[in-house]
Amino acid sequence: MINILTGSDGLNKIIVSELMGKKFLQLRMHPLVLARTLEDFGTMSAPIIPWSAAGLYMATTLGVPTFSYMPYCIFFYASMVFAAIYGFTGFKIKKIDDEEAQELAEERGILLTQ
Repeated sequence: MINILTGSDGLNKIIVSELMGKKFLQLRMHPLVLARTLEDFGTMSAPIIPWSAAGLYMATTLGVPTFSYMPYCIFFYASMVFAAIYGFTGFKIKKIDDEEAQELAEERGILLTQ
């Protein structure tokens, strides 16, 4: 939604990582999982948004409207599908223990409630 509203995948990463960082630590997931999820959904969706820099670049370079090449964005769809599968199954989701979560939270100035 942030990509659609702002047209910026960079701003999307900043806002979502700030909003979800604490939740990922509370769920004892390593911050790398958050970073990968931001890439899977934020960065990969940028080319299909016509007013984003990536969408403008691709549409201009290809010389076609964004919605014309959208069905061929296989990597975009595949990354979202695999991210969802990984999330539901826990496959390749790096977990951390309570001590490591507390250390990471303190580094980031986050107060974890147990």
